[in-house]
Amino acid sequence: MGKITLYAGTEDERSTTPDTSCELTLEKFNKRTVQDAERNNNNLHIWELVNLFSVFPSPDKNKQFKILAPKEIVEISAKSATTNVNLANVIAALNGPMAHIYIKGPTGKVT
Repeated sequence: MGKITLYAGTEDERSTTPDTSCELTLEKFNKRTVQDAERNNNNLHIWELVNLFSVFPSPDKNKQFKILAPKEIVEISAKSATTNVNLANVIAALNGPMAHIYIKGPTGKVT
């Protein structure tokens, strides 16, 4: 993934390259450049959520969590992820300090 521009047209405009290493960054994490790179890797956070649901499955044995994810994540975690929005019952947008997680109810509608 290449560089992306954050906050375009504002005094905070800057570029960053999302960190896709899947490694825990501890050094210099208080620096804006390190934080920006980590925050802008949405797929890393979706992959982490998929792993969480793989380890801690639904308490309802008749219902399995399926997270909407890119095909690269589905290829390694098909049990808990899908690229098909109609089969997904968990839709997450994890971008920076914001997290939006939508869970479809029994009717198939987002609750």
